[in-house]
Amino acid sequence: MHLVKQTQSHALKNLARSKHRWQWTLILSILLICSIVVMWIWIERYLENPTYIVRLEASKMDTQFPAVMVFPEVAFAGHRIESFVKQLKYPPGLNKTYTRKVIPQLAAFFSPDVTYKLTDLENIQSILDYNSIDIETAGLNLTESCEESITRCRWQGDIVKCSQLFEMTLTAYGFCCIFNGRSLRRYMMNEQLQDKNLTVAQKLYKNSDFANGLMLVINQSQAKPFDVDISYKWLSIHGSQGYIDLPGNGTPITPGTELSASYSTDGLKVDEETVNLNKDLRRCRMSYESLQYFPIYHKKHCLFEREMKMAVSLCGCLKIGHLQLPGVPVCRAQNLLCARQATVSVGKCDNICPMTCDAEQDRVTLQTYDLDPNSSPYDSFYYDLDFSKITIVRVHAWNRNRKMFSRKPYFTRFQLFAQLGGVFSVFFGCSVLSILELAMVIRRAFWTWISTPRRFRGYN
Repeated sequence: MHLVKQTQSHALKNLARSKHRWQWTLILSILLICSIVVMWIWIERYLENPTYIVRLEASKMDTQFPAVMVFPEVAFAGHRIESFVKQLKYPPGLNKTYTRKVIPQLAAFFSPDVTYKLTDLENIQSILDYNSIDIETAGLNLTESCEESITRCRWQGDIVKCSQLFEMTLTAYGFCCIFNGRSLRRYMMNEQLQDKNLTVAQKLYKNSDFANGLMLVINQSQAKPFDVDISYKWLSIHGSQGYIDLPGNGTPITPGTELSASYSTDGLKVDEETVNLNKDLRRCRMSYESLQYFPIYHKKHCLFEREMKMAVSLCGCLKIGHLQLPGVPVCRAQNLLCARQATVSVGKCDNICPMTCDAEQDRVTLQTYDLDPNSSPYDSFYYDLDFSKITIVRVHAWNRNRKMFSRKPYFTRFQLFAQLGGVFSVFFGCSVLSILELAMVIRRAFWTWISTPRRFRGYN
């Protein structure tokens, strides 16, 4: 004990001398710079990506049946065109023959894959204006109906009328026949439906396995092999966290085949500490953080709203597939090219529209089989079908041990402070109070140097 006191006394005497003070100040300053560098690395790592995803133990859970969307051909059917042009009245200079020839270009308002001539499209709009018909109504009359597209349906083991299951709805990618989905556009247009049902999840169907799921016969008599995007029907499946106004990537439905779609989800939970992080810091948004129009946050919802704002800003109008807002007109022919170009790049908007923290991951497994016209089907659902002109579609929800993931923070703010304190301990051998002690030493040395006459400096 006596030796320790002598050592401490000797250190204090050395520190009292000007020469030794400057040496200790230099050493402590170097340690301070090193610790600040390490601290900055820690803080930068924390700010760059403060969360990570860890896999939890799989659990048995019922899978919610997804939204099923069948998109008719973008190319209008010949009998639909003939029926439509017969009902029209024509202004001077335009006639039925010309209209029958150019009316397929009207699909350009609903699909970017359709090419058009501006003059022809303006003439089509003049004819529609002459008959007081808007673009959506005209497109609906020219598009194959759900009854024509889907000729036979079986749901949970029972044959039902397809009209009881499917409803024609306009989406961002044209008209589609929708089952078990939600349309924000429909809710916004019908005020009496604008209630809490907006955020209610789709109905949970427990008995929707392979035998009790959805089974459809798709009419493919109009399918043409020259352009899959325009002349084929498409199938799109997605979960309950999205709206059918923005369908996901679709799958072309090939004639003469049976398409089986197995749907499941991977769950994603969010740790409470992650939820408490700042929005900008955690780099994702919770699903309950509603947007301006969509009551449920999703990255594609955010991008869709950004695209709408860009279209209004650049073109002064909205595309027919956008949500229709009061006082904002639908883009006409002369603005269609501008509206098509007013798209939002996903990569450039990651800071504005980050991913969803707690969005379930949809899993859709597709299998396709060729239908043999010479085989004898055992299921009465296949009876009296011309396999060359139809497609069988099966959609079922797969109840399994669902993978579960959790988003956790690397460390909370308190843990970050503890880490920084540990860094100081490594470099100084003591707590953060060493910074205060160093500041006091520097302050004392500075004032001593200032108050000492110049001729006596360096003699202490």
